[in-house]
Amino acid sequence: MYVYADSMSMVARVAAAIVFGVTQAMSLTHMGHDASHGAIAHRGRWWWWCGRISVDWFPGGSMVAWRHQHVIGHHLYTNVFGSDPDIPFSREGSLCRLVPHQVWCALHRFQHIYLPPLYGILTLKSRFDDVVEVFGHRWNGPIRVNTNIQCRQWHCG
Repeated sequence: MYVYADSMSMVARVAAAIVFGVTQAMSLTHMGHDASHGAIAHRGRWWWWCGRISVDWFPGGSMVAWRHQHVIGHHLYTNVFGSDPDIPFSREGSLCRLVPHQVWCALHRFQHIYLPPLYGILTLKSRFDDVVEVFGHRWNGPIRVNTNIQCRQWHCG
């Protein structure tokens, strides 16, 4: 059974978009996250394929970039200012203040209002960073990326 958008009310369209967004996020968060840690199965080939499906194919990301950013970067340097790729690198000028090392400005008082919609487009920035930084410059924030070793380990090229 197919439902055409023209026959749906605006509220139903928004609700469908939210459901689609949540299911995409759950796919990446659960299966992709666990696959990046090698926690889905005992065989590397199996978790590699689960990661490729949930990170590369459905949302259009990169499992190689995700492993460097999350497993190698974030888990080794969790909340370490200047090393964790999940927190801003500069002390000033960021739209969000996540750590006490960042200088507070008046705009941060409203970050609980303007950050949730911005997180919705964070995926676009991440895709751009995957291509330019990880595969172009071979850096992910402060972490040097060696995609050749990673690809040989995963038999991807």
